[in-house]
Amino acid sequence: METRVERCACVPAFFWREGKFAGLQLPPLAINWLQCIAIHDSERRLIEQIGADAFDDLLQRHEVDVFDIDRVALPALGAA
Repeated sequence: METRVERCACVPAFFWREGKFAGLQLPPLAINWLQCIAIHDSERRLIEQIGADAFDDLLQRHEVDVFDIDRVALPALGAA
């Protein structure tokens, strides 16, 4: 099965509904939606240590604005 990632630009940022957004079936295509946020390199290392779910919990607990591309990195120390 071939996999492609299409990009769209100039779309206002929003969160999927509780992480669930139904894909589309347009035979022979299956379309699934991808949402990404920019992270700092230090946050990538933190994710490798604690996992993506725990990192997501930290973002929520610290009320990080993930749509602010100029935001300060989530501090690894004291963030747990």
